[in-house]
Amino acid sequence: MTAFNGGDADGVSAIFAPDPRSDVGPFIDGTYDQLCDRPHLVLQNRQATFQYPLDIKEIPISGDLAVVRLVWTSSVTHRGSEKPVVTTEPGIDVMRHDQDGAWRIFRFVAHTAPREPPGP
Repeated sequence: MTAFNGGDADGVSAIFAPDPRSDVGPFIDGTYDQLCDRPHLVLQNRQATFQYPLDIKEIPISGDLAVVRLVWTSSVTHRGSEKPVVTTEPGIDVMRHDQDGAWRIFRFVAHTAPREPPGP
Protein backbone atom coordinates (compact mmCIF):
# COMPACT_ATOMS: atom_id res chain seq x y z
CA MET A 1 0.00 0.00 0.00
CA THR A 2 2.74 2.44 0.96
CA ALA A 3 4.74 1.66 -2.18
CA PHE A 4 1.72 2.02 -4.50
CA ASN A 5 0.43 5.22 -2.92
CA GLY A 6 3.98 6.62 -3.05
CA GLY A 7 4.31 5.82 -6.77
CA ASP A 8 6.96 3.11 -6.22
CA ALA A 9 6.10 0.39 -8.77
CA ASP A 10 9.28 -1.57 -7.98
CA GLY A 11 8.31 -1.56 -4.31
CA VAL A 12 4.90 -2.97 -5.26
CA SER A 13 6.57 -5.76 -7.25
CA ALA A 14 8.86 -6.69 -4.34
CA ILE A 15 5.94 -8.14 -2.33
CA PHE A 16 5.35 -10.90 -4.91
CA ALA A 17 7.10 -14.27 -5.07
CA PRO A 18 8.58 -15.18 -8.47
CA ASP A 19 5.91 -17.90 -9.02
CA PRO A 20 2.56 -16.20 -8.36
CA ARG A 21 -0.83 -17.62 -9.24
CA SER A 22 -3.81 -15.34 -9.11
CA ASP A 23 -7.46 -14.78 -9.88
CA VAL A 24 -8.06 -11.04 -10.17
CA GLY A 25 -10.95 -10.06 -12.41
CA PRO A 26 -9.93 -10.81 -16.00
CA PHE A 27 -6.30 -11.56 -15.03
CA ILE A 28 -5.91 -15.23 -14.15
CA ASP A 29 -2.58 -16.97 -13.60
CA GLY A 30 -0.40 -14.31 -15.14
CA THR A 31 3.37 -14.52 -14.90
CA TYR A 32 5.45 -12.56 -12.42
CA ASP A 33 6.47 -10.14 -15.19
CA GLN A 34 2.87 -9.59 -16.28
CA LEU A 35 1.81 -9.03 -12.69
CA CYS A 36 4.61 -6.52 -12.10
CA ASP A 37 3.97 -4.66 -15.36
CA ARG A 38 0.53 -3.55 -14.13
CA PRO A 39 1.65 -1.18 -11.33
CA HIS A 40 4.28 0.30 -13.66
CA LEU A 41 1.62 1.05 -16.29
CA VAL A 42 -0.91 2.41 -13.79
CA LEU A 43 1.57 4.62 -11.97
CA GLN A 44 2.87 6.10 -15.25
CA ASN A 45 -0.63 7.34 -16.13
CA ARG A 46 -0.51 11.14 -15.97
CA GLN A 47 -4.23 11.50 -16.74
CA ALA A 48 -5.30 10.30 -13.30
CA THR A 49 -4.19 10.01 -9.70
CA PHE A 50 -4.55 6.79 -7.78
CA GLN A 51 -4.88 5.91 -4.11
CA TYR A 52 -5.16 2.35 -2.86
CA PRO A 53 -5.90 2.14 0.88
CA LEU A 54 -5.91 -1.27 2.51
CA ASP A 55 -8.06 -2.72 5.29
CA ILE A 56 -6.57 -5.92 6.71
CA LYS A 57 -9.27 -8.07 8.30
CA GLU A 58 -7.09 -10.89 9.67
CA ILE A 59 -3.78 -12.69 9.19
CA PRO A 60 -3.71 -16.26 10.45
CA ILE A 61 -0.15 -17.64 10.35
CA SER A 62 1.00 -21.25 10.40
CA GLY A 63 4.71 -21.90 10.10
CA ASP A 64 6.02 -20.31 6.91
CA LEU A 65 2.52 -19.59 5.51
CA ALA A 66 0.14 -16.71 6.20
CA VAL A 67 -3.32 -15.95 4.83
CA VAL A 68 -4.26 -12.29 4.62
CA ARG A 69 -7.98 -11.52 4.36
CA LEU A 70 -8.24 -7.93 3.19
CA VAL A 71 -10.15 -5.26 1.33
CA TRP A 72 -8.46 -2.84 -1.04
CA THR A 73 -10.27 0.38 -1.93
CA SER A 74 -9.26 1.85 -5.27
CA SER A 75 -9.75 5.59 -5.68
CA VAL A 76 -9.04 7.04 -9.14
CA THR A 77 -9.40 10.74 -9.84
CA HIS A 78 -9.20 11.59 -13.54
CA ARG A 79 -7.64 14.84 -14.66
CA GLY A 80 -10.32 17.55 -14.83
CA SER A 81 -12.59 15.77 -12.37
CA GLU A 82 -12.89 16.46 -8.66
CA LYS A 83 -14.83 13.32 -7.82
CA PRO A 84 -12.89 10.04 -7.62
CA VAL A 85 -14.19 6.72 -8.94
CA VAL A 86 -14.09 4.37 -5.95
CA THR A 87 -14.24 0.57 -6.01
CA THR A 88 -13.68 -1.99 -3.28
CA GLU A 89 -11.81 -5.22 -3.87
CA PRO A 90 -12.09 -7.89 -1.16
CA GLY A 91 -9.49 -10.59 -1.45
CA ILE A 92 -7.19 -13.15 0.07
CA ASP A 93 -3.40 -13.18 -0.24
CA VAL A 94 -1.46 -16.32 0.63
CA MET A 95 2.07 -15.46 1.65
CA ARG A 96 5.13 -17.53 2.37
CA HIS A 97 8.18 -16.74 4.43
CA ASP A 98 10.99 -16.96 1.86
CA GLN A 99 14.58 -17.98 2.51
CA ASP A 100 15.71 -14.34 2.57
CA GLY A 101 13.37 -13.69 5.51
CA ALA A 102 10.77 -11.70 3.53
CA TRP A 103 7.06 -12.52 3.38
CA ARG A 104 5.92 -12.66 -0.25
CA ILE A 105 2.55 -13.21 -1.91
CA PHE A 106 2.50 -16.36 -4.02
CA ARG A 107 -1.26 -16.92 -4.38
CA PHE A 108 -4.07 -14.38 -4.32
CA VAL A 109 -7.70 -13.80 -5.18
CA ALA A 110 -9.44 -10.44 -5.47
CA HIS A 111 -12.71 -9.30 -7.02
CA THR A 112 -14.42 -5.95 -7.33
CA ALA A 113 -17.33 -5.83 -4.90
CA PRO A 114 -20.72 -4.62 -6.07
CA ARG A 115 -21.40 -0.96 -5.36
CA GLU A 116 -24.76 -1.70 -3.77
CA PRO A 117 -25.54 -4.81 -1.78
CA PRO A 118 -28.00 -7.13 -3.51
CA GLY A 119 -31.62 -6.74 -2.51
CA PRO A 120 -33.68 -9.32 -0.61
